[in-house]
Amino acid sequence: RNRPGRYSIHYHLAGNAPNAYIKNVAVYNSNWRCITIHGTNDVTLFGNVGFNVLGHCYYLEDGMEERNLLQRNLAAYVHPIQTAGSGGGQAGTDRWQSDTLFDPSDSGASGFYALNAYNTWLDNAASGGFSGFTFPHAPRAIKDHRNIKQPNGYPFDPSMRPFLLFKGNSAHSTGYFWEHNAAVYMGGMLFYKTDPADGEVKLFYNNGRGSIHADTLCPDPNWPDLDEIGR
Repeated sequence: RNRPGRYSIHYHLAGNAPNAYIKNVAVYNSNWRCITIHGTNDVTLFGNVGFNVLGHCYYLEDGMEERNLLQRNLAAYVHPIQTAGSGGGQAGTDRWQSDTLFDPSDSGASGFYALNAYNTWLDNAASGGFSGFTFPHAPRAIKDHRNIKQPNGYPFDPSMRPFLLFKGNSAHSTGYFWEHNAAVYMGGMLFYKTDPADGEVKLFYNNGRGSIHADTLCPDPNWPDLDEIGR
């Protein structure tokens, strides 16, 4: 686990792939994830099952993945990596990228996870995990796409993208690691930040209910004060 790219099934930087699909596949007892869509659009995931999985199960990775169809998939018995995010009140728990936590949001591992909601989510079911469905606030795409900009020159902001469709999905037996969590959670924050412990820029995740633009956790010395995110 925590070895980049070592997922059970992985669409990696395939661009637009309207004829691509994964259907009626079972992934179980996985050390890391079920199905990963990374830098790929227009893929169909239909009728798949993920069971007993470490980390996010259905994982749309960088925040650039759009127009994918996830329909009638099941994620069950999903386990956070390391200690699940908790925290008192609304604040949540800080997690930093490390050799043992490649994506710190895996401390809030969920059945279905995406930084960019602009996909179709139809009749899926989630059981267990930090949440059934998680859509963190991310002001930038990450990893291979962290420097992507919009045509107007502003950085691309995955959190501003709406759902294409979110209908008929269900989640249960989840959301209990933290008293303010939800089965379908549009919350938490994931972005690059300077780690005061070693001065290196790393992915930082907090599962709390902060605002990505207003929360004191978010600003960094390199945060652009005049960045209007294209609005």
